[in-house]
Amino acid sequence: MAYQPKSYRKFLAGSVSAALVATAIGPVVANAASFSDVDPSDSHAADISALVEKGYIKGFEDGTFKPYSNVTRGQVAKIFARILKEQGFQVPADKKAFDDVPVDSKDQELVEAAAIVKAAGVMTGTDGKLNPSQNITRQQMAKVLVEAFDLTKPADFTSKITDLDKADAYARDYIQTLEANGVTVVTEYKPKDSVSRAAFASFVKRALDAQEAAKAPQVESVSAINAAQLQVKFNKAIDKSTVIDSDDTLKSGVLTITKVDGTGNVTIDDNSLATLSEDGKTLTITVTSGALNSVKYVVNVPENTVKTTDGKYVEKYVSGVLTASDSTAPTITKTEKLNASTVRVYFSEPLSSAGSWTFKLADGSDATVTPTPNLAKGYVDLAIDASVAAGKEITATVIGAADYVNNLINPNPVTVKFTKGQLDGVKPTVTSVNVLGLNKFEVKFSEEVQGFDATDITIDSSTTFTDYAANGNTLLEAGEAKVTQDAIDKTKYTVELGAALTAGLHTINIAANAVSDLSGEQNDAYSKVVEFKADTTAPKLVSSEVKKENGAEYLYLTFDEPVTKGTVNALAAKQVKDYVTTTGTIDLSGLTPVSGTDNKQYKVALNAVQFTPTSGTAVALSTGATYTVTLTNFTDANSNALEDTTITFNRGSDTDTNKPAIDKTYDNGESSPYVASNGIKVVDSDTIQVKFDRALDGATATNIANYQVNGLTVESATLLPNNVVEIKLAADTNTLSGLRNVTISGVKSKDGVLMDTFTASEYFVENVKPYVTSATLIAPDKIKVVFNEPVQVSTATAEDFDVYVGSTKEDESAPFAVTQANSGPTDKEFIITLTDGLTPAEYAQTITVKVVNGTTDIIVDANNNKVKTGVVTVSK
Repeated sequence: MAYQPKSYRKFLAGSVSAALVATAIGPVVANAASFSDVDPSDSHAADISALVEKGYIKGFEDGTFKPYSNVTRGQVAKIFARILKEQGFQVPADKKAFDDVPVDSKDQELVEAAAIVKAAGVMTGTDGKLNPSQNITRQQMAKVLVEAFDLTKPADFTSKITDLDKADAYARDYIQTLEANGVTVVTEYKPKDSVSRAAFASFVKRALDAQEAAKAPQVESVSAINAAQLQVKFNKAIDKSTVIDSDDTLKSGVLTITKVDGTGNVTIDDNSLATLSEDGKTLTITVTSGALNSVKYVVNVPENTVKTTDGKYVEKYVSGVLTASDSTAPTITKTEKLNASTVRVYFSEPLSSAGSWTFKLADGSDATVTPTPNLAKGYVDLAIDASVAAGKEITATVIGAADYVNNLINPNPVTVKFTKGQLDGVKPTVTSVNVLGLNKFEVKFSEEVQGFDATDITIDSSTTFTDYAANGNTLLEAGEAKVTQDAIDKTKYTVELGAALTAGLHTINIAANAVSDLSGEQNDAYSKVVEFKADTTAPKLVSSEVKKENGAEYLYLTFDEPVTKGTVNALAAKQVKDYVTTTGTIDLSGLTPVSGTDNKQYKVALNAVQFTPTSGTAVALSTGATYTVTLTNFTDANSNALEDTTITFNRGSDTDTNKPAIDKTYDNGESSPYVASNGIKVVDSDTIQVKFDRALDGATATNIANYQVNGLTVESATLLPNNVVEIKLAADTNTLSGLRNVTISGVKSKDGVLMDTFTASEYFVENVKPYVTSATLIAPDKIKVVFNEPVQVSTATAEDFDVYVGSTKEDESAPFAVTQANSGPTDKEFIITLTDGLTPAEYAQTITVKVVNGTTDIIVDANNNKVKTGVVTVSK
């Protein structure tokens, strides 16, 4: 393989990001929790796990990861080489890449890694050297990430990074590219600093996420997985409703297939069965007719047809000429017990023939089992006859089952074993028949049943029916019937006849053993005389309720029969909020039928509904309000109109599905040395505040593990009004003033949405509080007080001290004076001059000075740290 740097980068950007994203659903072989020194609550832990699970980053033999050790250039080379090699890249034949990485080095992984990253243009070294033992700098890392993942920035991008001038000229554009892609979010990048192993993992993961997010929705590949099925893989999750209809067939217009050469024909159309993988990225289509084998074909996915789950259209795709060669035999993959007397046998692919089946009991005698194949879906249902006793094991042997190009099953014949389950002892019965019109009635069973279709019904002992779908019809015709299970009440079926009956009495018969319950119990014969007459019964509203879907509130209306919606954009309504009633109209034109309910149920998103006051303009529904609406203009199939029906519902609030973020305007007014407009407001040397843009979950907002300040200890986090969190640092722990990184992660919104990790630099003033180290009697009326550091003279007053002789406090009505011992705005030494000097009797007692902090002035040091209160004994 030729090693062209650009092709490497393109491949890495396109393939590797998808591979890493896939780890979210793949098997976990290792993660950050495997390391003894990685706290799961650490802001980098999830990113470390993502890379470790793919084997891109490794720990050390002692079970540690050393997250806050600096990552070296050699380690970075190995990480990217592992990523590339996993995607199929080979080590260049000539391993000599850098002068300081000899090909005979004991560290052969480094030798190979150096060769790969050099050939890829990801790391080019300096003066022919890789310098593998040196720490990689943040500016060097920027180049590696941009080159590896082919990141770009808009031409008009404006950087907010304040220290770009400190970076080497080559690195400035790389750093801004990381910023433009959200890989770095700080305003001070510190280009010459080293990078910790933990931080590097996060940078790589964010670069991968940025590359994935930037990719346009597109078809990644189309291939035949066998002669019957075509598989389309997308790079992003697809909205199922844009590719598959409610009957599990391909939506019209999603895909076309054109034969360009070969024998036979193949058809894929809106009758083709289709499934979408759980992650929404793989669409599997079973051909309607023909076979893909020995056919050359072109597949076209038109533009503006298929949408992703976030509503974006997939780009137009036209494949090259594709061919399929299917020589793989089908196999049995599993069996599934559907009920006590029915087993489903699954095959590895759709079948052209289910083959011949024989069934034996353990004693070698025949067992009566009826196979019913669904060839296109690749399974066979085995119905065990009532003559087989419960608990009996049956061995099924199938021979000659074949796929679409007649590859015979392997092995051939093949056997599979299953056991008949126990019946529940209760037969299903028909509990009611309800006439809905001259051509429609409803049958309700005592429990959920299976196998009920048109052939089970006879009317007046002579009129029998065939199933309209079994006849291949899409329209119901005379002599046919359509049996539909209710989507909500599974015990109820609607029977629609292809031709209306004459008005009058008719006998409905349901044959014995026509249906079975889920344990396999079969029904007795049923017969009932009912009167058929034209449907003059108005449809009724069964229920109205508000449900949440994907965070949004929906109003659901459920009717007792299928209805058609007329004009409902100005229904009479009233709004009650805070005890105030407002009359007007409401617009429910957004009501749409719920899939699978046969127009018995409708729904509308409440955030799309508007209320128009009698005197006013249309407005969105108000949170916390109650609405009463009179429903009209719903009719059934016989034009019977819904009688005026009143519903009442409450408008709550939609769940906020957005991630909480830091409000970076909260500290706009800060002046140097504090960093303005980074979202961190400095209250004092012990306290900072951050403001979020939405309401928070209190438990996560006050969890101190979610807040980190490099080198300092967070003591508490308090949630204040207006989504402000106040963060207290442990007192007396910051001995140096300067910039420190603040990392916030793990905080969730009140609706449970997790924030993205936030990192910014802020200036922190040392927070060591001054305190009195000694007090000495230097004259009968003077006590010299010494602090551990200079304090501001203007803040040291008499009210900040109490003087005790024994247990007696000096009389405050004759106040003493406090003066500095030296000159200047700050001083460590102060003189307390007592109004009355000490008597010999007083001198003999223990004298103490108590620092109390006054009410108007509090003693502070040069950095405004408040003095510690306490008592010191005066030495004599």
